[in-house]
Amino acid sequence: MSKPTIEAYDSFEPAMEAWRELESVAPATIFQTERWLRPWTETVGQAHRITPLLIVARAPDGTPAALFPLGVSVAGGLRLAEFLGGRDSQANLPLYNPNASFTRRFLHTTLSHAASTILRPDAFSLTSQPYEWRGLPNPMRLLPTDKGLNYLAAMYLKPDVEAIDQANPAARERLVRCGDALAMGGPIEHLIARDEPAVRRVIQAFFAHKEAQLLAAGSKTGFDNSMARAFFERVCLDGLAEGRAAVELHALCVGDRIVAVMGGGAHLGRFHAMFESAEIDPDVAACQPGDVLMALMLEDLRKRGLTEIGIGVGVLPRADVWRTRGEPLFDTLQGMTTAGRSFCFMERHRRRLKRAIRFGRKLIGV
Repeated sequence: MSKPTIEAYDSFEPAMEAWRELESVAPATIFQTERWLRPWTETVGQAHRITPLLIVARAPDGTPAALFPLGVSVAGGLRLAEFLGGRDSQANLPLYNPNASFTRRFLHTTLSHAASTILRPDAFSLTSQPYEWRGLPNPMRLLPTDKGLNYLAAMYLKPDVEAIDQANPAARERLVRCGDALAMGGPIEHLIARDEPAVRRVIQAFFAHKEAQLLAAGSKTGFDNSMARAFFERVCLDGLAEGRAAVELHALCVGDRIVAVMGGGAHLGRFHAMFESAEIDPDVAACQPGDVLMALMLEDLRKRGLTEIGIGVGVLPRADVWRTRGEPLFDTLQGMTTAGRSFCFMERHRRRLKRAIRFGRKLIGV
């Protein structure tokens, strides 16, 4: 791509026209959509003093080619640019036009120009990026990359196979036994929160579960996180009436009790499970209500035509229950100043050491 026009903004509104145009065509995840990122930025991001850095690159004809939804935070005097969404995002990507052509020089020029005009980050630390998405290569692969610390665990939802039959055989039998045991406490209901009262009821149960877990672990304060609650309410309620909420809530009810909660969001046929909770009552916990709820949720998603689900980031979480696959992730570390280059050097070696420890490998060749 020759002579791109590069724009950088520290708020959403000036970038929204390009954002919406690219979101309609880009091979992206729920974590790049406005309906997920704006609530995150205005709650979690704001609480952590993260200022948006939205970079729009336009083709010579003026059409948007890519948008980088980043944010800048300051720690120890270092200004660091990262993908908006932080640790709450499982897969980070730029929003890009799949018909545009990208080069390493174009990407480097885009980041360098933005860094020189607004917020002036010392370094870009762009982590948890998939190598490809929806069959298309991530253009960020053109820049120097480092292996990510984690994998994105995912599974296909087969349209002609019930979800529980995609569990590992031993786990499948266990899920059936657990469901039968839970039913002894009352009628089982798979609740999907489709209106505001149901959403607020499930959110209340989620925070009650989390508080009980912390108190049982010895915490004296429990779980009182107004920032997290504000974010949950925004992503679950904004656009709910129009069917556009970023996150939908699923709950497993035994009688009138909500014993497990799971939330996630869908975009372009793929659902990402984002958070969960369950009662700590020993009789309930022994029945693995979280796994029972996931089986019901997966079956509902399958019937609705979704084809894939991301289960979380880590070393194949829940692989003991579901036939998951691991999608590798990579990081991009790029220093723009002397301080930023020093940070990237140290951070790169820190991650290599952590990777070596985690996977039991030697440093050389990792």
